[in-house]
Amino acid sequence: MPVSNGSWLDLPTSQAIFEHMLNGVAYCRVIFDRGRAVDFVFHYTNPAFSTLTGLDDVCGRRVVECLPRLRESDPEIFDFYGRVAVTGVAERAELEVNALGQWFAISAYCPRPGYFVGVFDVITRRKLAERAMAESEARFRHFAAMTSDVFYACRRGADGLFRVEWLGGCVERVFGLTPEAFMALGCWRTLLVEEDRPLFDRHITRLAPGQSSDLILRARHQDGSLRHLRSCAVVDRGEAGHGAGRLYGALQDVSESVRAEAALRETLAEAERFRVALDHAPSYVYIKDAQGRYVYGNRATLELFGCTGEALAGRDDRSFFAPETAARIRAIDRRVLAGETTREELEVRGGGLADGRVFWQEKAPIYADTARRVVWGLCGVSTDITARKRLERALELQANTDSLTGLDSRAHFLDVAGKALARLRRHPAPMALVMLDLDHFKRVNDRYGHEVGDRVLVAFARVCRQNLREIDLMGRLGGEEFAVLLPDTGGAQAREVVERLLGAVAAVELRVDGRPPIRMTASAGLAICGEGDANMDALLNRADAALYEAKRLGRNRLVVAAGA
Repeated sequence: MPVSNGSWLDLPTSQAIFEHMLNGVAYCRVIFDRGRAVDFVFHYTNPAFSTLTGLDDVCGRRVVECLPRLRESDPEIFDFYGRVAVTGVAERAELEVNALGQWFAISAYCPRPGYFVGVFDVITRRKLAERAMAESEARFRHFAAMTSDVFYACRRGADGLFRVEWLGGCVERVFGLTPEAFMALGCWRTLLVEEDRPLFDRHITRLAPGQSSDLILRARHQDGSLRHLRSCAVVDRGEAGHGAGRLYGALQDVSESVRAEAALRETLAEAERFRVALDHAPSYVYIKDAQGRYVYGNRATLELFGCTGEALAGRDDRSFFAPETAARIRAIDRRVLAGETTREELEVRGGGLADGRVFWQEKAPIYADTARRVVWGLCGVSTDITARKRLERALELQANTDSLTGLDSRAHFLDVAGKALARLRRHPAPMALVMLDLDHFKRVNDRYGHEVGDRVLVAFARVCRQNLREIDLMGRLGGEEFAVLLPDTGGAQAREVVERLLGAVAAVELRVDGRPPIRMTASAGLAICGEGDANMDALLNRADAALYEAKRLGRNRLVVAAGA
């Protein structure tokens, strides 16, 4: 996406980095009203910005144009970015943006006063999981704190039903009845839901002396709520006729436990679904404890390491990677275990597993407490970006190299040469620039065709490289025109180098289809860098003028430009 005004983001390298980031990036100018941030204007967003936010074509627009309700629904985001743009101090935050219905982990810094660069990722799933975990923990604590019991004794009546004759415990908590009201019922069967009364008859009413039962029954509390009761009952055999046939029972309210078990079953089912999803993820997902030992790895991780989940547990990276790579991974893990969230590349080196592959790693701490004070371990997601990095390098090489001769392209040569000239201003040293042009090259193309002309250019480039040093830089500026930068080279030495080049070129014979060999010569203009060369254009102009003079004087010669 384009930058809407000139900035450091105009640099190709900067944009290339941001364009390929998986995180969203936005470069904005903050609008203030009475010292408070009230809006900001997008000057640049990368492709991931649109993917993560769903907002397109925002460059040059104000955020309130894109999200009209943002100022009312999410004022803290303006305070956050405004603070960074004013103080210049980088900050990191996790914010819920209600206007987008998402949580974001944001890192922001100030490249210049009044502006900020925000780098972010969507963490909604993690936040929802944290919230669900906190709610689940609170529910389980509540469950554990609640216990209520009822104890009773019954005697079977003439109608065959057991009637309560003694009662103890927390009747009011279990049923919402006073003990007197409960006793007045005679038999508590009527408090059960209709569907469970046959269970009562089968497992309690029909008990014979010496028999017992243990089951869960559902009853209605006086407030209308449904209670799950564990009923344990036994009918006494009696001795010498005393107490024979009396039923003794105990009720325990296990409603919370039942609900907790149902929630646990759902949690386990959700965990299984989550595990299956992770096993189908193309990235390597894993969990480590505070000692850096693996606790979990998804299918991709296990396949990479060539082991089972049981074999993975308890082992660290030294079991799988070369010492150099294992040490680098451990250094990153220490930062995460100290509370930092990391996102960075890791290139595997030193041989062994995955040698030469490049991974994008995102790691976050796992806390043992909701206060986030004690780190239990870490969770990591690593994505193999080797193919993408190779493509990036290939594209970079293609952009920096002349496809025909293999020399530096014009843009890359001028960029490197310009930086060398800038260093020369800080650290003075001799340097020379040579402009070279093949003589009568048009005649070769006209007589032999462009294919032969290309062979001549390739042969010329090869001869020049063979006669230059490693530190010398040569580029093709266009057509048959070339330039050579000679670092740490004064006038006399530079002249000697160029004369040697011209001699080597003149000695080349290029044979084509049995015809007489093609000979080539070149003209050269040499400029020694001086104080008057304010930039590379000035130095190129002097060398180009000397080259023009060499051609005017008859070609196949060197002309040294006048001093700057």
